[in-house]
Amino acid sequence: MIVVDVETTGTNPLKHSLIDIGAVDFSNASNQFYGQCRIFQNAELSLYALELTGMAVEKLNDINKPTVEELVEEFIEWTKPIKDKTIAGQNPDFDIGFLKASFERADKKWLFGYRKVDLHSLVYCLYLINNKEIPIKNETSNLHANSILNYVGLPDEEKPHTGINGAVLETEAFYRLIYGKILFEKFREFKIPSYLV
Repeated sequence: MIVVDVETTGTNPLKHSLIDIGAVDFSNASNQFYGQCRIFQNAELSLYALELTGMAVEKLNDINKPTVEELVEEFIEWTKPIKDKTIAGQNPDFDIGFLKASFERADKKWLFGYRKVDLHSLVYCLYLINNKEIPIKNETSNLHANSILNYVGLPDEEKPHTGINGAVLETEAFYRLIYGKILFEKFREFKIPSYLV
């Protein structure tokens, strides 16, 4: 599977633009992809998204950065040798939505099927298995990204957010959930909780 995290200028793939793509090949975690792009013409900007990513408007329009279409092509090239291209992540529907919209802008065929693997479902099931109460907000699960990272013994994601930082953290979280072991040396200081080993 490919653990993907994207950053964007908002939440609507039709109105907002991709800013970057971070990805990790789960079967070979040293194989990573990171690329930034300039936003497409007339893309809308959300102040919250800009704050989250720490991106200044000038950087978003930097003509020295690849276009969205060029970034998509780079990402496709990177994925070619990977045997299992199933997309995985914390909220993969969000990432897939932006990737699909960007693939359409680049006039590229979608290569990643329709199935995905998500951290939320894995952790939600573990809460049930271990008789832990699911945190609820607005009558639905409130197991958000940082609470899931904390559940596996990892710190909150640093700000500003970047796609590669998110993808690496999510890969580490998947690895801890699946194998009960630490994957990346950089997270060695963050011990795995006893309920995962």
